[in-house]
Amino acid sequence: MKRQKHFKIALVAILWLGISTASLAQTFLVFQVNNPYQRRGRTLWGTLYVMQRHTNGDISLTTTYHCVYGLHGVGKEVLGDKRTPLGIYKITQKQRTDDVKRYGKWLLRVNYPNADDRKNGRTGSGIAIHGGRVNGTLGCMRILDGSKYRKKLGVNNINALAKITKVGTQIIVCENINPQYLAFNDGYLSKEKAKYWSDNILGKTMSREKLTALLQAEPTPEIYTHIGRVPKMFVVKKTNIQVSNVLKNDVEKYGGHHLQDKKSHTAWVGDRRKTNWIKYHFPSAYRIHKMAIQVGYAKTDYGGDNLWLQNSRPATVRIHFGNGESEIIHLKDSQRLEYYEFKKEYETQSIKVEIIDYQLGSEYPNDVCISELDFF
Repeated sequence: MKRQKHFKIALVAILWLGISTASLAQTFLVFQVNNPYQRRGRTLWGTLYVMQRHTNGDISLTTTYHCVYGLHGVGKEVLGDKRTPLGIYKITQKQRTDDVKRYGKWLLRVNYPNADDRKNGRTGSGIAIHGGRVNGTLGCMRILDGSKYRKKLGVNNINALAKITKVGTQIIVCENINPQYLAFNDGYLSKEKAKYWSDNILGKTMSREKLTALLQAEPTPEIYTHIGRVPKMFVVKKTNIQVSNVLKNDVEKYGGHHLQDKKSHTAWVGDRRKTNWIKYHFPSAYRIHKMAIQVGYAKTDYGGDNLWLQNSRPATVRIHFGNGESEIIHLKDSQRLEYYEFKKEYETQSIKVEIIDYQLGSEYPNDVCISELDFF
């Protein structure tokens, strides 16, 4: 009986520790809106990222929601300007409401004006996060249900958001955030990007100008190394690139030259319904042993939408070498640049990448994208 009692005590302790550790993860909200604004009618829309900072320093993405902002955009200055505030705020009150059409079922009130707003003479009050009907607001942030093009009355998502937030939850509202700071791999930011958020933004108070500068800044080389930048010294230079087709025949916007431009926010985009391949012709024979590929459209749209998820990505490719040999490679469905070692080293002056299977996009399943493709 004594041993059984000790076992029960140990089990309770383990369960309590697990619950306590999970509860220590800190939820924070990032509202992303880009300028020029993306509108449908009079409605300015964007994306809310619900994120968590864990005790080990990791930052994960819990979910994203479509949202709308003030009818006149962001950057609130005075009472009645119909703009949503920019800056760092926190939830000060969680209030239930029965006015479902106007607010959903929750009002998460925000501490606008904060210290920086008062210092700069900004006025207004009553700013909150809520649900409700599908149109713009007088300055609040409205969370909607449904998809980007089929938005619905915001009820379920604001309920879910109310459950995972609390008084004191940090809210970050910024425009034109560099998409690299919101590029997740398997639901997590890289260690370097998580450290950037923790060291510079989370738990901090600052002016809206400083916040904007931090989140629009070009990431440092250390961060780029871990989000998929190829070291330039190793890339095969002066490669002639041919592609099977280009979306809408818009070569300037979607052509094959984007595959080696070292810009993850550009991409080659083809038609998944057609045969898709990419051919690289090198200036001379090279010894090739590795491929680096960033599948999908690794950028965030003006509305804050994740185009990587919305567009289709290659899932399996067959690599054809100039000597007639080939290899099949199953690709990770990852937003970052991934490296794949070939079975052996090939001496070749040309490589053809044939796409034989796809990971379908949620919004544009017929558009297949690759952001970067290099060989070593």
